[in-house]
Amino acid sequence: MWLLTFIKRPRLLYGGGFNHQWLAIRNHYFNKLRRITPTTQFLYSLGVDVEKLLLQKAPITYENLENVQSYVSFLQNLGIDNDSLSIVLTKGHRFILAEIPELEKRINFFSDLGLTREQIVTMIITFPKLIAMNTTKNILSRIDYLRSLTLTDNEIASIIFSNPTSLNYSPSKLKERLNIFQSTHLQLNHQQLRKIVIDCPRILSVKSSYSIRIILWLKSNYFDQDQTQQVLLNYPCLVTLDLADIDSIWKWMNDSNLVFINKYQVKHRRSQSLLQQLTDKLETPYEVRDIVEYPKIFSQPLQKLQIRFAYLNSLKILDAKIIPFKDIIEYDDELFANKVADSDYQSYQQFMANYETKPY
Repeated sequence: MWLLTFIKRPRLLYGGGFNHQWLAIRNHYFNKLRRITPTTQFLYSLGVDVEKLLLQKAPITYENLENVQSYVSFLQNLGIDNDSLSIVLTKGHRFILAEIPELEKRINFFSDLGLTREQIVTMIITFPKLIAMNTTKNILSRIDYLRSLTLTDNEIASIIFSNPTSLNYSPSKLKERLNIFQSTHLQLNHQQLRKIVIDCPRILSVKSSYSIRIILWLKSNYFDQDQTQQVLLNYPCLVTLDLADIDSIWKWMNDSNLVFINKYQVKHRRSQSLLQQLTDKLETPYEVRDIVEYPKIFSQPLQKLQIRFAYLNSLKILDAKIIPFKDIIEYDDELFANKVADSDYQSYQQFMANYETKPY
């Protein structure tokens, strides 16, 4: 009754006169009614963002219910659980434009490449658009480009499983991104390029402009060509990190005299005495070459680094010996306290609770 009153007698709700706000609400209500079909009701029941699909005029919203149910059954039989089903249907909805035999062909293509059914399902959930991509027109050209890097099918399977979104980029775009690492400053050879793709598949999704920024940052912070090359070979995923985080860690290392940098040689300021350079070096426990050997240190939270090195300094451990960055970083808190700091976990917990980190 109240709904009929709302529709027929707007003055009772909004007062006298014609009300544009009421008209807009009524039109929205009737538009929504027109959108409610057996298909959209079924999609709603699965948790699909139907409003988003309707705004995109997604083909799946216009299909008959039986057809949509058959495609949903295909995804469920593939192994996609109900929680992930709504994500796949919302983001990869264009797969419904293909016949089910074609979808099976796409799945078999990845199986032939060496991926298990579980891995294929994980890829689809991570990158739902994958199921909507045509094997011949889209996927095969990307795979062929990776093969041109002399990557085996097993290696390619591992790469695209780790980073399925890499298949979203054309061969020319992938080539553009990797060519940065064969630039004049780096000059990585074919085998080295192949290595960084295997070690860090995410590198295929990084814009070339961002990779250039990381490379230029290394150059401007006293890493020479050989060191820059070695940093990227040892940890190619450096180019996937936030540059602001890298810079914060680097500033902290410099301000805390943790790493010795021979700025004088790099800047050709040979007027600086050798004695002064040696003095500076003795005051710092590490050198740039230690970072070159373990650039993964830049992937760590700054607060973790500050606390761990402060704890080692409080125990005077770094005065007596140099501990590789890897040993300091890769252990959990308990093993770090017991094995690296030669202390006990309770003391380290108390130190962490009382330590105040400085922002950079």
